[in-house]
Amino acid sequence: MGHHITRRSLLASLPAVAAVPASAAPGTPVMRRYRVWLAHYDHLSSPEALCLPNDPFDQMCQDSSDRAKALIDTRSESATDMLAKLMAFTENGEDLIQDGNDRSKALVEEARATLARELA
Repeated sequence: MGHHITRRSLLASLPAVAAVPASAAPGTPVMRRYRVWLAHYDHLSSPEALCLPNDPFDQMCQDSSDRAKALIDTRSESATDMLAKLMAFTENGEDLIQDGNDRSKALVEEARATLARELA
């Protein structure tokens, strides 16, 4: 028997933060978009998402990419906004640390910690 994924079950599997409209969250427009993008990005690595059939998972990846593009296209109001854009552009810093350089990893960890404090 095949596994049938509906739009409703796919949306139900998303984290609760993704259900909050970006306009209702505190912060700049970039940080509101970053908050939603990060929730989707984190969900893509979850056991639930990794068990999805290819088509729904591919759609989630496309949605995450679209959210990152919208975030990057939003006007920055601060250096933190620029940092959020850089992290979305580099897949939450993963593109920067693939080279195995300890300094790259330290910079990404610092950027993630800075943004986590901003979101708290």
